Amino acid sequence: MRTNALGMGAVIAVCAICVQGATKIWTGSGADAKFSTDGNWEDMAAPVNGDTLVFQGENAVAENDFDSTVQFAAIYMSNSVPFTIRGNTLYLSGSRIFAKTLSTTITDRFEADVVFSGGAYLGAANVNRHHITFGGTVASASGGDTADCHSNRKHLHL
Repeated sequence: MRTNALGMGAVIAVCAICVQGATKIWTGSGADAKFSTDGNWEDMAAPVNGDTLVFQGENAVAENDFDSTVQFAAIYMSNSVPFTIRGNTLYLSGSRIFAKTLSTTITDRFEADVVFSGGAYLGAANVNRHHITFGGTVASASGGDTADCHSNRKHLHL
């Protein structure tokens, strides 16, 4: 496993023009922690291909039970407690993962592998305490590079 440091932060609006589909907000209020459970999402409907996922709140485990036919446009970590994303490989068509700036220190963990359709754009601006660790493989389906959208490069570990 290689380790790189990369800045992560900002609010959801930073790259709103980069994404497509609906924005799905995780509540984790369903009967289980699965992505496909309608009750885990604010609008009571599970995400579909092309949606952007926003993880927030206090229910800190989410399990991707979708297969490779469902590709999400982006993932935003807008949480204030540590999150773990696990399960099947995450496929991202929009090639973006962002985290918001926090006043307390937390570390989110992606246990699932992550595959970007092109180059991976990880990060945003001015983050100081929101860390993301990838325990699985982070890859680009097209062989593109991973890059920071902005300049602060300290809080992502691949």
